[in-house]
Amino acid sequence: HRTGEKAWVLMNAEYADKGKRQAAREANLKQYFKFITRAIPYYQDRLDPEFNDQQDVIEYLYRCPILTKSLLRDHNKHLVAKVLPEGHQIVGRTFSSGTTAKPSHVLITQWHSLSFSLLKQREYRWFGMDPHATLGVIRLPSQLPRINGEALAPGQTIRSSWPNIGHLFKTGLFFGFSVFNSIEDQKKWLDEIDPDYLLAYAESLEHLAFHYGKASHHGKLKGLQSISETLTSDMENRISETFSVPIHQNYGLNELGLVATKCPEGGRYHVHDEFFYVEVVNENGEWCKPGEKGKILVTGTVNLAMPFLRYDTDD
Repeated sequence: HRTGEKAWVLMNAEYADKGKRQAAREANLKQYFKFITRAIPYYQDRLDPEFNDQQDVIEYLYRCPILTKSLLRDHNKHLVAKVLPEGHQIVGRTFSSGTTAKPSHVLITQWHSLSFSLLKQREYRWFGMDPHATLGVIRLPSQLPRINGEALAPGQTIRSSWPNIGHLFKTGLFFGFSVFNSIEDQKKWLDEIDPDYLLAYAESLEHLAFHYGKASHHGKLKGLQSISETLTSDMENRISETFSVPIHQNYGLNELGLVATKCPEGGRYHVHDEFFYVEVVNENGEWCKPGEKGKILVTGTVNLAMPFLRYDTDD
């Protein structure tokens, strides 16, 4: 019941007006700061001892120290909550995204997992993807469901409902295939299962496009989703020439979740601001002005097992 109630609140929040969304975000951040100063040893030594309700939450956040991936690794145990609020429980762990040679463990709660599923469902709706259709996925075996507890072997295909949302919503079939299979086998697999949608790494989509060559892909494919890697304009052009379907993208991190989704209409990214606050800062840690390039800092508020403030994504 509580899961269903939380899901309903989140799904309806999508349609709230700007003022209500901003008020809800600030209220969420206030509760988040209060929890962090009480329960997270790492931040107890680095933040004001008590967050005041009258303080401006964005100004308070701006004064918080940046959390780098090296700090996450060095202070991993001190970022774990000493106690969790009622209704929150640790259900597993994930790893920091692979931009460093030494990824860190990140404990996650059931609400972290639920929020990812609901945001993924939101994303599919925004992309206009029909969840009753078939979805093909080419990824690392560690990022695909297991068969009888074993990681997917070369040549094997996993079949089930759509990952992340199939346990909450009725879906069509999902087909998973290892990226370690040869590009020839990947092309053969794609031609055989002929999915409505294909999700894969940017480089995998480009490799497939090159392998098809001048013979464009012919099938019932309606859309692609490029994940995890930078999709350059040259890559996008090559893939588009081969598949002639929309290419969708999102922005997320293993340790935080699904942060933003690229708008099919305007081409910019919509931040899922119920759970994430995103900053773009320059070399001095100051906010960039519109049009300036900088690095991305993300504050995630859903995972109370290991809260991150102003996490430096290395992006």
